[in-house]
Amino acid sequence: MDSAQQEDLLARNDVRASIIADALNCSPVLVKDTWQTLGIDAVDDPHELSSVQEAADIYLSAGKHAARLSEILGSLPEEETERLMVERNELIQSSIVSARLLSEELMALHTHRQSVIDRNPRRGGLDPMADKLAELVAVIFETEGRSVGFGQTDGEPSSHFCKSVRDVIGICESKRFHKGQTLYLTDWRQPSRKAFLKRKPNTNKKKE
Repeated sequence: MDSAQQEDLLARNDVRASIIADALNCSPVLVKDTWQTLGIDAVDDPHELSSVQEAADIYLSAGKHAARLSEILGSLPEEETERLMVERNELIQSSIVSARLLSEELMALHTHRQSVIDRNPRRGGLDPMADKLAELVAVIFETEGRSVGFGQTDGEPSSHFCKSVRDVIGICESKRFHKGQTLYLTDWRQPSRKAFLKRKPNTNKKKE
């Protein structure tokens, strides 16, 4: 078995890539390579970002409290510090250091979680993952010489490209919050239109 065959076998063993490949009528290797090229695994699902934001807020608040605790205990009078040493009470002194280290760790976690939020804006309930999936379909279509066309009839996709975007969004269960906490599959239209408009000058080269 040569390297190309091994790569194809590995891609077929990737269930997600295999299912998408069947839906797009292409090779699992093409799906997997395109997925990695677009960095889709680095995109966070929008419906998970609310819990990330909640965690970031908690880490920030707790970090400030821990820093304040370290500061307060560190301001004990020198005489009291000496009494603690005579009493061999090491808990207070170690707590000052522990609270400071805890504060630093909590603030670092806050910074990381907030960076996740910042790189995945949720204005208007948009779904970055769905946009990436539409781009995945578009790149695969272009690679195989297929037309990236936008079309709909009565709210349903009428072009091969739009139908494929709808199918891939469903396969990957790309969802977003809507009407409170209810999760809905992201509608195919906006992601499809974005991908279509990015390459609109080339859409008339080959009709479906």
